[in-house]
Amino acid sequence: MTAGKQSHKAAEGNKGDRKNMTVKEKLKQEEEKLLESVNNSYRDMMRAQFDCIFEELEERCEKSPEYAARVLLSHKSFARCMKYAMKKIMEIRTPTEKEKELARKQEAPIVTPVSSDVLFEWIDEYYELDDKEAYEKEMQKQEAAQTSKKKKRTVKKPAKPLLDGLLGKEGGDAPDLKPSKVKKSRRKELDGQLSLFQI
Repeated sequence: MTAGKQSHKAAEGNKGDRKNMTVKEKLKQEEEKLLESVNNSYRDMMRAQFDCIFEELEERCEKSPEYAARVLLSHKSFARCMKYAMKKIMEIRTPTEKEKELARKQEAPIVTPVSSDVLFEWIDEYYELDDKEAYEKEMQKQEAAQTSKKKKRTVKKPAKPLLDGLLGKEGGDAPDLKPSKVKKSRRKELDGQLSLFQI
């Protein structure tokens, strides 16, 4: 077994719920999830960029079992890593309102060129950052938001049981059922003809 594979296996033991997943498998899974949210016209370009980034990440994980262990932590994800990098980019350059509007409409991504060295500095910072507590708070907020949405959907006026109307509210006396008045036909009926609806 090579040193790289050993680092993957050592890291796998530390991550808990994804015991058999390698760095490459985790990153590939995260890449597919991220690409689903990308506009189709940019998907190939994003895939090429992610492939370059993931290739470098895999090399770093092979060289350092500690780095691999951090990448495989359950609360670490490449999506959160990209959010971290975006915050760093916003410190360098604030996008114009036009760029923001185009990005909201998914017509054009906000692009800020940075060197690969700077990008990997930020990626390393993210994976070294102890953000488990922040992640857990974020998950609690999401769960609370989902729960409140479900409650809003389910909290409606309680439906009256069908039998309440027939049996009365206490289930005893039946309400007076009056025969409904038969509507007279607006058309003249011919003598000797029967209507199926009057039988």
